[in-house]
Order: sequence, then structure tokens, then C-alpha cells
Amino acid sequence: PRPGVPAVDAQRRIQYSMYKQLALAVALLATLASGAAEEGTCKKDCNVVLTYFDGAGRAEAIRVALFTAGIPFEDKRISFPVWSASKIKAETPGQALPVLEVDGVVYTQSLAIGRWAAKKSSLYPKDDRAAMRCDEIMDIFQEVLTKTPQDPDVEKKKSLREAYSEGPMKIKMELAETYAAAAGPAGFSCGSDLTIADISIWGAVDMIKSGNFDHVPASYIDQFPALVSLAKRVEESDVMTKYWASKKK
Repeated sequence: PRPGVPAVDAQRRIQYSMYKQLALAVALLATLASGAAEEGTCKKDCNVVLTYFDGAGRAEAIRVALFTAGIPFEDKRISFPVWSASKIKAETPGQALPVLEVDGVVYTQSLAIGRWAAKKSSLYPKDDRAAMRCDEIMDIFQEVLTKTPQDPDVEKKKSLREAYSEGPMKIKMELAETYAAAAGPAGFSCGSDLTIADISIWGAVDMIKSGNFDHVPASYIDQFPALVSLAKRVEESDVMTKYWASKKK
């Protein structure tokens, strides 16, 4: 210790200096780790391939999110006959589409892929509760699609889907309608900003309105005016306008 400085005070100063150096070292390591993690994430230098059928379906929200994030990707589309007749299905992990390949690594499940792409853009909420609502709405419409009855017999399929649309499907649509109504005339399902959940809503509304939901009439969607109104706002948003303009190039 210096002359006139008690030994205890000198020791405290040494400890304080050591703590400061340690804190700086931890901060530096955290910065380096963050940078390394950032280098491992995908921005514009990754090789990204999205594979799905030649339609909107479960992949359009992913396409929009990737485009909005500024991530170049190959939009690989496969026809149903090719998918059914070739070895592609057997060789695809999970034997289902869509799949996303990033630098040679394949990922499955449309919602997982969609959330990843949305987080790269402005289409996923930063607030955790808004994110939970976003996930919920995506899951609602995924469930509607996944539980839709299938049957090789056309008449039986028609009967099953008519019952489904007035039962389990309607319950889920009514729930989504309450969220769309709560958004008001100008908002979106998770707040003031457009998210991938809203694009999921638009996709479902568009599928029904365009007659692409077999044995569910286009007029079915009229009983959910808030969903229809929200879907229209999605269509008119800058995100969708820019996306569609890019498809015309």
C-alpha cells in the first residue's frame, strides 16, 4: 500500500480494478460470441432453396417472409404428378412439403420455416406476448388445413368436408374472427404492424374465396367479415405489393 493509505483500502482498490477488467473481458467475449453467431445466421450470403408445390398453400407466407427479409432464394416448385410418381417424395425428409434447404442443410415443417423467415424480416413481433398471439394464429390455420377430411370417394369427401366446415373448422374460424375484429378497421391481428400471422389469415381467406378449398363454398367466408377485411388490408400492404411486383420481373 502507498504511504498513508490503509492496507484494507488498497486491497479494495485492487479488487475493484480486477472486477472492472473482468467485466470488460466478459463484455468483449459476449460481443465476439454475438458476432460469431451473427456470421452463422443467414442473410444474403446463404444458399437457400424452398421446395413446394406450384401454388400458394403452406408456402406463400414463407416466400413473402424470405422476400421481405431480403434473402435471395430458389423458389423450387414441383407438380403433384411428379411428386407422386417420382422418388422425390421418398427421398424428402418427412415425405412432405414444404422443405427449406440452407447451405445444404434441410429443414421441414412449414410453421417452423415460416417463423424463421419472419424473424429475419419485420414480420415477426419482438414483444413476447404478441409473438405468442402470432404463433397461435398461425397454428389455428395450420390446424384447419391439417384436420381437413380426405377421402378417395368424392361424395364421401364432400359430405365429410361439409360437416367439418360447420363443426371444427367453424369453431377455429370464429376464434380467428374475434382476433381480427379486435384489430379494428386499420390494425392487424398482433398489433399495428403486419406479421406473418396476418399473411396466414390472408392465405386462408383467399383459398376459400377463390374456390380452392374443395367442397367449402366461396360464400362460406362471408360469415367472417373481420377476417375478410383484415385480408384486404394485407393485400393492400406495402409488403404484399412489393412481393407481387417482384414476381412480375
